[in-house]
Amino acid sequence: MTIGFDLLPELIGYSILMGVIYFLLYYRYIYSIVDPLIIFVSTCVFGSVLVIEALDDPKQIIHFFVCQLCAFLGFAWIQQRTGNPALQKVWQGVDVRSDIALLRYLVYIFLAIYLLSNLFLFYTKGIALLSDSPSSDKITNYQGGFGLFRKINLAIGGLASTGLTFLYLDRMRKRDLAWLVIMMLVGSLEGSKGALVRYVLCFGMFLYHPAFRHRLDLLKQIQRLAPLALVGVFGVFFTVLFRENSTTDEALLAFVRRLLYGADVILFYYQPANVDYFARFSAWDYPSYVLNPIVGFFRLTPYQEACGNVMVENSLPPGVTLDVILGPNSPFYTEGQIFFGYYGAFFYSFLVGALTSYLRTLYFSLVKCSAFLLVLMNTIVLYSIAFLTDVRMTVGMLFDTVLFVVPLYIVISLLIRHRFVIRRIRFSLPR
Repeated sequence: MTIGFDLLPELIGYSILMGVIYFLLYYRYIYSIVDPLIIFVSTCVFGSVLVIEALDDPKQIIHFFVCQLCAFLGFAWIQQRTGNPALQKVWQGVDVRSDIALLRYLVYIFLAIYLLSNLFLFYTKGIALLSDSPSSDKITNYQGGFGLFRKINLAIGGLASTGLTFLYLDRMRKRDLAWLVIMMLVGSLEGSKGALVRYVLCFGMFLYHPAFRHRLDLLKQIQRLAPLALVGVFGVFFTVLFRENSTTDEALLAFVRRLLYGADVILFYYQPANVDYFARFSAWDYPSYVLNPIVGFFRLTPYQEACGNVMVENSLPPGVTLDVILGPNSPFYTEGQIFFGYYGAFFYSFLVGALTSYLRTLYFSLVKCSAFLLVLMNTIVLYSIAFLTDVRMTVGMLFDTVLFVVPLYIVISLLIRHRFVIRRIRFSLPR
């Protein structure tokens, strides 16, 4: 699909139309401009435009939109049964600040690990944002035996950033804010355009939690800073684009492509070679595929190539090979069709939407636990929105987070307090 300036009016028109439709579907469940759900809705909008522009088969176009509707129905089904927990008024009986001293030790140890690992990575591999190809280098820098550093950034860095956010909101210490800013800068140097967005979303998820509902003044400040964060994100985005393109026109068209190609699986999955290849998969293959990041880590089975990488490999012309294949994510509408068939994908989409919604509900309903558990849940829910993007990838992310974080938490707790305490957990789920 060739994108030029002559096609822009049509793309803009479809984007506005799709934006209105998806907004009308999801607006009652979006609690704020800093809601992670907005990111998913945005990808749905541009993915829908790409489907309309790139696919010729009406049956597949209909399948895409029915899957999107089923995912929405699954999400809405949970939210309607529980209410939007982020907007409930729970003012009393909220106790999530126990063990804050232990959390502070943990967060600063994790921060040191994160910064040291990235300094070593920058020294060894270079800074992705300043390279000639930042988009690919932010992936390839973690290859060749450096995959552990990616897991550290994801799990250790994720918990450190979320924990620092909690500590800052709890005591408003400038030291915690300064370390947060440093982490943002390091994340940007990795070439990650979403690093800054993640911090804004993390702030919002805490401030809409009942534990911080008394900080409405700070919430308004964060909402006013959201546009500034957006400017920072686009600053990193266009830095990458201008380094990868020689002219302004090329950079602008590349920007449009990036928006549309957030659903670039559409350009690969529906090609005949991939349709034939994935026809051999069935529901029996799904558990081993989704759990492969876990069992592969323990060397119980070889790592399987992600579906997106296979799609790219199958789409290459005869005789052409690539040293590194960076395939697209495989969202619910393709993953469901691969493993459960054309019609089974509708039920699969419903379940993925419901699961994402339920995890979100659990987090905002958590009103009695340790500070560490609230921070861990915040991190998990931030990652779990990716269930709607790629279930297998999300399972791997959540596994890495629990694997790296929980054992270290237990060890640090034993070293500092000489005991490990399991505290009661209580939810405020509506009946």
